[in-house]
Parts: sequence; C-alpha cells; structure tokens
Amino acid sequence: MNTTIIWLGVLAWFSIAAIELYVEFPHLWYRDALPAAFVLLMTRAIWLLNRARGNSLPSVAEDYRLIAEALRVQIVWWQIGLVERRHWVDQHLLRYDTNEFQTLRQGFATLLNTILYRHGPLAART
Repeated sequence: MNTTIIWLGVLAWFSIAAIELYVEFPHLWYRDALPAAFVLLMTRAIWLLNRARGNSLPSVAEDYRLIAEALRVQIVWWQIGLVERRHWVDQHLLRYDTNEFQTLRQGFATLLNTILYRHGPLAART
C-alpha cells in the first residue's frame, strides 16, 4: 500500500507539471502533447487507485446513490412544508448505524446545512 501511495503522488506531481507547463509556456515545441500526457497520467492514477482499493467502486457508487435518494426525499419534504430541523432526512436516515453509515449521515447533514446557509431559512407553508 505504501508503494501505491508513492506512485499516486508521483503521478499527481507529473500530471500537475504537465498542465503547468502547458499553461505557462505557450512556445514549447511539445506543448500540444501535454494535455494528452495529463489525461494518460490521470487514467493511470485512477486505474492504480481502483486496483489498490480492490475494485470497491460499486460500494462507493451505492453510497452516492443513497445520498442522492435522500436528497430527493428531502426536497419533496421541503415542498410539502416540512422545513424544521427535526423534519430533515438526516434525522431519520441511518439514525442508529455506526462507522461508514454514520459518516454518510453526517455528510448529508452538512450538505443540508450548506443549502440552508446558502439560501437562507425556508419558510413553512401554511
């Protein structure tokens, strides 16, 4: 795993260097190849990360799907007038789970707080 971390760091460093060279030095003779090099380096990094994680991307996709579904439910609840904090989905979603599910719940609560802070308090429908 330590070797993987080192290689991911090296790939990130070279990919950033490729983009910086592309942006900062417009007269380089190999400038046109730098975006392709960036894409290849990032593809390699994604492949390496996927291999290191043991192809666990489907479980990550399920987590994102859960959050998307919870947000959809929250929007509907807001539309029908359930706008108080106790009516937020994160108060009901995975309430008593621990570890990764608790992290998901806390992340979703942060997302809802961000919406509240960005758009102000929601008015209750009467």
